[in-house]
Amino acid sequence: YIDGYHGLAKELRRLMARPGARLVLGGPYPNNGYTSFHLQGLNKVYAAARGWKEVDYVIDFLGAPLHDSRGHWGAGLMADEGHPNEDGHRCMYDLVDLGELLGPHDVDRMIGS
Repeated sequence: YIDGYHGLAKELRRLMARPGARLVLGGPYPNNGYTSFHLQGLNKVYAAARGWKEVDYVIDFLGAPLHDSRGHWGAGLMADEGHPNEDGHRCMYDLVDLGELLGPHDVDRMIGS
């Protein structure tokens, strides 16, 4: 799985034509059907993607409070076993580090500094 995901990231990077374009991946996210075995795999995927030179930023959707550290959604954040509810989506948004996502120059321009 990881090799296929990396191949996709390489192909996306190759297809990116705009100078300065950044490749951002959403990392794995919780699912109440996951077991500890699944969580080990999720952590391996996230760690691998963070090390790929083709990728500029990987959003960590396994951060608290979205993730309960067991592979499951945090309390009150799921619409169903595999999907976030409105509060879960808000929490996912809050886990995005704009400085990492856009780069420092773009963040300064975005907030008007």
